[in-house]
Amino acid sequence: MIKEQTGNLFEHLVDGCVIPHCVNNHSPGQWGSGFVLQIDKYLGAQPKKDYVGWSKNKLIGLGSTRFSTLRNKEITVAHMWAQHETIREAYKPVRYAALVKCMEKVDKYCKTYDKTIIAPRFCSGLAGGNWDFIKELIDEIWCDLDVTIFSL
Repeated sequence: MIKEQTGNLFEHLVDGCVIPHCVNNHSPGQWGSGFVLQIDKYLGAQPKKDYVGWSKNKLIGLGSTRFSTLRNKEITVAHMWAQHETIREAYKPVRYAALVKCMEKVDKYCKTYDKTIIAPRFCSGLAGGNWDFIKELIDEIWCDLDVTIFSL
C-alpha cells in the first residue's frame, strides 16, 4: 500500500523501515546538500561514513544501491546511485534507467528482510526528476510493499 503524507519523515520512523534516497556519481563521497543533511541530523554519522567509503570504489556507479543499517534503530538507509552530476539550468541529472535498477534492489531488500519504506520525494529535488513519473515507478515497482512518501 502506498500512502502520501506531509511533514518530517524522521518524526514517523518505525523499526524495520528503509529510507531510500538519491545520490550522485559525479563527486565521489560528496555529502553536503539536500536530503542528506536531514539524514545527518536525525540518524547520525553512519550513513555518511558508509556512503563516502562506497563512493570511492570505482565499481559503484549509476544503478548501484548500498544499504546502511543502523542496528540500534532497526532503520536502513538505501543510497540509490541514480543521479549523474548535479542540477544545472536546462539539465536534469536524474537517470531514470538507473533509478529503476535501484528501486528494484530496494524492493528485493524489503521483501527479503520484511521491511517497509518511508521515503522523501526522492530524485525530484536536486536531481531534477519529474515527481509524477517517479510516483508511477513507485506504484509499479513497489506495489507489493508498505510505502509512505513524505513531502514538506
